[in-house]
Amino acid sequence: DHLRMEPELRWLFFEVTNICNLFCAHCGSNCTAAGNRLSVDDVQKTLRTIPENLKPMICLTGGEPLTHPEFFEIAGCVSGMGFHWGMTSNGTLIDRLTARKLRETGMGTVSISLDGMEKTHDKLRRKKGAWKKTIEGIRYLQDAGFSPQITTVVQADNIDELEELYLFLCDLGIT
Repeated sequence: DHLRMEPELRWLFFEVTNICNLFCAHCGSNCTAAGNRLSVDDVQKTLRTIPENLKPMICLTGGEPLTHPEFFEIAGCVSGMGFHWGMTSNGTLIDRLTARKLRETGMGTVSISLDGMEKTHDKLRRKKGAWKKTIEGIRYLQDAGFSPQITTVVQADNIDELEELYLFLCDLGIT
């Protein structure tokens, strides 16, 4: 009841683009290979409307946010305005250089989508090799000093391998 009367802005999600390099069966973002995106100015104008005494956590998401050609400019804008920020990604576009750039830009948290073991994940992502690229991305993030969060959309295709996925992620050093 208190929050209905006095809402607090704690999290602010920017879907910076609906462009994605994958075509996930369960995606709710209406992603395409050629879609729309926010500009750096769009993000900056929105952040300027937030009162100085509020500093919500900013999450950059998509689609796949790293497909945005100005992603690092947007991240720099968010960080430069004093906001803590994180990203939700499919992890497939994260290489060693990208992970380092994310660290330099001040990213605090990162959530990587992993929806099962290799065969199931690739089936749900509709792209052979997606699982391997995602695992590489996770490792590059860890090498850059991040502790990635892993998100899984639980569904009929993967529910029977959640224990195996959990044990695999433990072996990978995911806490």
